[in-house]
Amino acid sequence: MSINKTYTKELNENLNYTATWLPNVQLSLGDVGVLDKYAFSYRTNLKKLGIPYQESQPGAAATFRHVSSDSVRSDLKISGAAPIAGSMLGDADAGITFSFGSKHAIVFLATDCTIRKIVDQEPLKRAILDAHHVDAWERDYVVVTELMSAGSTTIIISEGSSGRYELRANGTVNPTFDAISAQGKFSLVHDSQIGFNCLAAGGMTPLFRCLGVKTKFFREDVVRNEITRRGAGRVVADAPETDLQVVEREYDDYADGLES
Repeated sequence: MSINKTYTKELNENLNYTATWLPNVQLSLGDVGVLDKYAFSYRTNLKKLGIPYQESQPGAAATFRHVSSDSVRSDLKISGAAPIAGSMLGDADAGITFSFGSKHAIVFLATDCTIRKIVDQEPLKRAILDAHHVDAWERDYVVVTELMSAGSTTIIISEGSSGRYELRANGTVNPTFDAISAQGKFSLVHDSQIGFNCLAAGGMTPLFRCLGVKTKFFREDVVRNEITRRGAGRVVADAPETDLQVVEREYDDYADGLES
């Protein structure tokens, strides 16, 4: 399983959001694209398509955390304490060591997160169906309708089953898990078997939700021919407009190249 598939599936299952891949890809409300190979690929936006919408005000700030269960161990070290075996931290250092016990295990921490949404989405759903009816909306298009903006994001994903990621606290910083997203407070001293990492990165949009077109049901009296749609080039089943609805979509809906 690819690193982006593991990452996006695990965060979806645990945080109930679709994860941006690559995590530093910048998304905006109203972005229109396709969910292809567990990544969002931008195509256009609602404004360019002439579809009106209104954004909500950001909600209250919050912190989102996820660590792969039974696969990640974190060891907090205070100054003066003996380091764990194999550590690059000295006796006088304070820091954190993450040890990974499986491939693609995840540490995810996003702080000072605010969420904005497209408000009153029922008119948007009708506008998408209208656009699809006149071939202005590709069948596999999705639109970003809810978006998390993070003040600081830390993501560590192991590449092997013996990964290690070790941070030294700068100055008198207390080495806690949440503290690692404070910019400039920690520095990397060692990493091994790490497939992806970003430490206290600002301005990211790591999680989102989106809407797209889906077939409501299949009627036995309707014969559907398989056709190739433009965009990601996947094969989808043609359907009468009355069989279509606009619902929340995520990567697994397009995982095999077939819209479901």
